[in-house]
Amino acid sequence: MASYTKQDVIDTLTDPAALRVTMYVKGLWIGAPSFSVLRLKIIDGSVKVEEGSKTNAYYLGKENKIVTQMVSSSLEHARALLLHECTHAVMDVYRFKVPAITNEVLCYITQYSYLNNKIPGFNVIVDKSLDPTSQNALWDSFYKSVWDYARNLQGYVDITDWQFLSLRNHLRVLNIYQHLSEATMYDHDGV
Repeated sequence: MASYTKQDVIDTLTDPAALRVTMYVKGLWIGAPSFSVLRLKIIDGSVKVEEGSKTNAYYLGKENKIVTQMVSSSLEHARALLLHECTHAVMDVYRFKVPAITNEVLCYITQYSYLNNKIPGFNVIVDKSLDPTSQNALWDSFYKSVWDYARNLQGYVDITDWQFLSLRNHLRVLNIYQHLSEATMYDHDGV
């Protein structure tokens, strides 16, 4: 099965829905200007893009590399995930230092801001039939909460605000993030 390419990442960074994402947090603008800088870093090879073989994309900070995911049926959701990983890369380019859990929440907010811009009437539905303590239910609830936050975002993110802290606490209980503590930092050493 095919994976998304370097050109798909570049196309995501120039997508008008991505360029309408505007978020300011602790001295860093996440949006059109930083996406443009990242696009140039990808073109000149400072940030590499590798076609991955998994259903999720990821960013490797020590290697300055975005690894894409396999092609899925929803281009909008695929681009949203690519933009999530591009946001990790932006934080690396600008040597933005926050705890890893904060970093992840900012990437999810970017991802859902993009979806709100891209898909008119986009909504997140929570499956009420799930056991509320199951990981699937917790993920659904997190996606709904981050979507609500992104939908109401006015451009400035206060990472000490109770709503943002609530997203961080929620993310911490999800299976793939349980290993992150307040002291865990990503390797954002610059590009």
